[in-house]
Amino acid sequence: MEKVKKRRFDIPVNPIAVPLKQNIQWAMDFMTNVLVNGNKFRTLNIVDQYNRKRLKIENQLSMPA
Repeated sequence: MEKVKKRRFDIPVNPIAVPLKQNIQWAMDFMTNVLVNGNKFRTLNIVDQYNRKRLKIENQLSMPA
């Protein structure tokens, strides 16, 4: 007789809330890359979570987190 596996439903403790209007929730992310001459640069990207519109991209060779 085969044992039937029970399905486990993944119920998150803190579900992700979807914003209903723009400018309610923003996301921010640092990215790093290297130029041809070897210099590293960082970008700070700020995005509106409602419509995924880019609000600001800040580029600098030295940007402390």
